[in-house]
Amino acid sequence: MNEDLNANGNPEIDKALKEFAVNSAKDMSYKAVKFYNEIEAPKMVKLTMKLANLKEQKQAEYALFGFVILAIGISFYLLFWGGHFNIGGKTMITSEEMNKIMNVSSE
Repeated sequence: MNEDLNANGNPEIDKALKEFAVNSAKDMSYKAVKFYNEIEAPKMVKLTMKLANLKEQKQAEYALFGFVILAIGISFYLLFWGGHFNIGGKTMITSEEMNKIMNVSSE
């Protein structure tokens, strides 16, 4: 940036700053709310609003977020504490059991 630039004495800059302050103060907060309401809701949010009988998009978003948190919690519970499954491990079978299996399947 140019250090020699002095914006304090420039009438054009003062005028532009005043216009900006007046124009931005009129409806600055309303624009954000208006823009949010004009955006079309995603299909999943619309479906949640329809099925759960919710009236506002924000409520449906919170409901979906809660469902995701619940699903992750249940997944972690089942993964770590839900029981002991022998997935991919080797099971020791005695030769007698193997013979029984082979005889039953061949008959």
